[in-house]
Amino acid sequence: MYSGVISIFSERIAKSLPININGDGQQTRDFVNVADVVQANLLAMSSSAKCLAPNAFSIFNIAAGCQTSRLQLLGALGEICGVNPDVSFSPSRSGDIQHSLADISKVRNILGYTPGVELKEGLGELVSF
Repeated sequence: MYSGVISIFSERIAKSLPININGDGQQTRDFVNVADVVQANLLAMSSSAKCLAPNAFSIFNIAAGCQTSRLQLLGALGEICGVNPDVSFSPSRSGDIQHSLADISKVRNILGYTPGVELKEGLGELVSF
């Protein structure tokens, strides 16, 4: 599953098309809203942290810091759109990662980053757009 799953699910719901999920739908990802990515970049640009000194580099995970399953994602989109999507399941894709969760403790501790957009709020904004 990749971030494109949000747009695929949204588009299929909007067109009343069935949705196929590879696997059992319990695979999780850590989705982040673009507004939170922007916030993290602004914090990095304005930081006086020693790790961000000129000619020094630091790598941060920018994410929401929570897992969302495919079924939870689909349920939230269905609720926002007021529909109960038609879902089918097919075998998992070879090599698909079961669970993914970013550790955001470093960026939280050094830059003070805290995700501000809840998944359902961000999905609502996407759908209304």
